[in-house]
Amino acid sequence: MATVPGAADSSVDLLAGLDPGNAETSDATLTATQEGTLVISTGTQAQWPGVTLRPSGERWNLSDRLLVEMRIRNRGTGMLTVNLRVDNPGADGREHCVTGSGQIEGGRQGVVRTQLFPSQWRLSAPLEIIGMRGNPTHESKLDASNVTALVVFVHQPKTRHEFEILSIRAMGQVRTVDAKNFYPFIDEFGQFIHGDWPGKTHSVKEMQAAATAEAAELAAGPGPADRNPYGGWTKGPTLEATGLFRVQKHNGKWWLVDPEGRLFWSHGTDCVNAGSVTPISDREHYFKDLPGSNSAFAQFYDTGTWAPHGYYKNHSPYKTYDFARANLLRKYGRDWSTAFADVTHKRLASWGMNTIANWSDASIYRMRRTPYTATISFSSRVIEGSEGYWGKF
Repeated sequence: MATVPGAADSSVDLLAGLDPGNAETSDATLTATQEGTLVISTGTQAQWPGVTLRPSGERWNLSDRLLVEMRIRNRGTGMLTVNLRVDNPGADGREHCVTGSGQIEGGRQGVVRTQLFPSQWRLSAPLEIIGMRGNPTHESKLDASNVTALVVFVHQPKTRHEFEILSIRAMGQVRTVDAKNFYPFIDEFGQFIHGDWPGKTHSVKEMQAAATAEAAELAAGPGPADRNPYGGWTKGPTLEATGLFRVQKHNGKWWLVDPEGRLFWSHGTDCVNAGSVTPISDREHYFKDLPGSNSAFAQFYDTGTWAPHGYYKNHSPYKTYDFARANLLRKYGRDWSTAFADVTHKRLASWGMNTIANWSDASIYRMRRTPYTATISFSSRVIEGSEGYWGKF
């Protein structure tokens, strides 16, 4: 089960703080048990059969909580999808509310989580932050200080369902970051400054220790034992070895066959490369300790031009910095590119992958240690009237 951020902090029991007698039902029945749980049975006539639960007082103040978690027991035999909506006054399913959902197998227990805030922290005042798909938030879509209802429902069910609410708790904590002290918010390693988490890098020594630990891990787990050097299945049938990858129909199914004649199920990832650039033009103040022009790390500055949408669409070209390559230099030293290529092949094999897929670094796949796909490109006349980002289609 995933860990809830801040779950170690005291949670708020919402089930104990509601009045079942004030509940409203829609094509559903609600029964309170002696154990303090609620049993809900839903029909098939309404579009959203369920119940609306209200606090015993006027509202719940959950302004310092990250999410609401509802633990459910599916008393039926089939798969159940349950939704939990957290409401402000005037909620209509789109505005003044947030909704989460979860699936629980028949006869099993599970959880439904609804995020009250997008992240564990929020700004004390709004800031204009450019060039990001998701921005730090000042406020949530929901006013968590004025929660007036919890709506538990299923969506357009074809069969009746019965489930038991075992608990409802507001969990996690939201930390407020002073907007006046927010900048810079990215450290020298390219990480968020105002938070900590397992695996966050705090020093170069930690990076290098991680490299040593990973080397030992990869040596201990080099990959599945029943794979040949190409990643083909050695315990499977042996077909004709042609020295090339090819396709063949075997037992009524088409298969890829590797050069040694083994069945080959291509499993990999695309964009295998070292780079991860970010624009810095017009937002240099976001970053702490960007390297000076005489630094060994200045080699990772570059210029970008590709920006199909967002702020940099109309601000191109722009200056960039590559934190990923800079960190590889810190981690492996001067010969970082060779070390990274070597560990990449070892990682893929250890993870059970046997393919370097499209848009990957040619210097890595041309080492010919992992099968790879190549790209055949072409150009043609642009469709008249078409411009900008392909997402419009």
